[in-house]
Amino acid sequence: MLCKITSQYFTLYPLYLKLLISATSYSYEYTQLLLNNSNLSLQSKTDDLTKVLNRRGFEDLGQKSIDIALEMDNEGMIFFIDMDGLKKINDTYGHSMGDKAIQAQAQVLKKALRSNDVIGRVGGDEFVAITIGMKPESLPKIRTKIEKLNETISEKKRLPFTLSCSIGAIPFCKKNKDLSSLILEADSLLYEEKQMKKNNQK
Repeated sequence: MLCKITSQYFTLYPLYLKLLISATSYSYEYTQLLLNNSNLSLQSKTDDLTKVLNRRGFEDLGQKSIDIALEMDNEGMIFFIDMDGLKKINDTYGHSMGDKAIQAQAQVLKKALRSNDVIGRVGGDEFVAITIGMKPESLPKIRTKIEKLNETISEKKRLPFTLSCSIGAIPFCKKNKDLSSLILEADSLLYEEKQMKKNNQK
C-alpha cells in the first residue's frame, strides 16, 4: 500500500500513519472474524433455523467487535430483542409455525439493522445485536422501523398473526464494554418493556 500526504507538517506523519495502519488492521481483522477462517467454523457458529450467529458465534465475535470498535474510538449500542407471544403461537398453531415466526423475526432484524451489525440468536426467541457507531438517539427510529417491518413481513408471509417483539438497548463505551454485563443491562430494560406491555393489556 502506498500513500502520499500533502501536508507540510511533518510532525503529523506518525499520527497519519498510525491512523492508516489502525484502519487497515481493523478492516482486515474484522473481515477475518466475519469469514470465521473456514466454512466449517462458520457453520458451527451459525444458527440453522435463522442463519444468524448462534450463541457461540455471537459470544466469539461480539466481544471482539466491541473491542475493535473502541480501539478505533467508535462506540455503539447493544440490543436485546425478545419476541412477544411465541408460546401462544406454538400452543395455537404448532411449533412448525413457531419456527416460521422465529425465522421471520430474524429476517426483520437483518432488514432493520445494517449489514455490518452483529446479530445472534442466543435463545429460543431471543436475539442480541451489536450496532457499532449507532447513537442512543437513533433508538426510536429503529423501534419504529422494526415495528413496521414486523407488520410488512407478517403480511408478506401470510402469517395468521402479526410479529411483535420487545427491545432493551444499552450503549457501550470504554467504561462499559463487557459484553456479558451489557447484555444483562439490556435484558433488564427489555423486562421493563415487557411488564409495561402486560400492564397496558389489562
